[in-house]
Amino acid sequence: MGASSHAERQWRAIATVETRAGTDLSGLAACERYDVRVEPVDGSPAGCRWFNVLIDAARGEEHYVLAARAVLRTLHRLRASGVATGFHVVDGNQWLAWYGADSRHAEC
Repeated sequence: MGASSHAERQWRAIATVETRAGTDLSGLAACERYDVRVEPVDGSPAGCRWFNVLIDAARGEEHYVLAARAVLRTLHRLRASGVATGFHVVDGNQWLAWYGADSRHAEC
């Protein structure tokens, strides 16, 4: 559960992911190193569902940035390897470009 209690959590969105209708994204962003949450977005386009991927930022800015990068890298790896193919990242890829030189916690 991490160092912070539920009341102290500071959930911040890092990405929006689009899935095909019927694709379950609940386990894709699961990461044991970071507190990650996936929430459906109201008003998704017809035939698909959008989800926001959130990270608890209560452990500090550096942890939040490393977590964002790790989760995005993991999502891209899952898709590229064929493990999970029914989704793509609509918004959030900037985390990979902005912090690409930092290899700490490269993936979940």
